[in-house]
Amino acid sequence: ALALLHDHAAFQSQQPLATRNEPISAPPKDSFLATKALSFCPQGTEPEYRSVTIEVPLGIFGTSTIVTHSAFVNIDDGMVVAFQAPMSLNGWSRWSVLKTENEGKAGLLLREQATLTGLRFLMPFVVGTEKTSHKEFQLNFAKRLESEVN
Repeated sequence: ALALLHDHAAFQSQQPLATRNEPISAPPKDSFLATKALSFCPQGTEPEYRSVTIEVPLGIFGTSTIVTHSAFVNIDDGMVVAFQAPMSLNGWSRWSVLKTENEGKAGLLLREQATLTGLRFLMPFVVGTEKTSHKEFQLNFAKRLESEVN
C-alpha cells in the first residue's frame, strides 16, 4: 500500500477525473505550493511536483478542463498531496496506511484527511464533486492494490 502511495504517477492515475499527469519543475520556494509542501516534508527530502489535468463534469453543460499543480510528499505512513488550482482553490490531503485488526484478522486501513480552501460560492460544487470522484478514486486504489498483492 505504501509503495503504491509513493508511486505518485500510479497513485494519481487512479483519479477518475484526471486526464493528464506529468512532472513539472519546482515552483519558487516562497510560492504557496512550495511553502505548503515543504511544511510536510521530512527533513532532507523534497516534494515531487506534478501538473494534473482534470475533466470536471458540469452536468448538461458538458465538462470543464482544470489544470492543477500538485506537490507530492512521501511520509513514513503514507503521503501528503498539496495542490493549487484555478479560481483560488487550494488545499492538501494526507493519505495514511494504518494496520488494523478485526475479529482476529489483520488488515489495512487507508485514511484520507483533507483540507480544501476556495471561494465560498464554489465550495458546494467542489465538495460535491470531490465526494463523488473520491469514492471511485478509493475503489480504483483498492482494486489496484488487490491486483498487485495477488
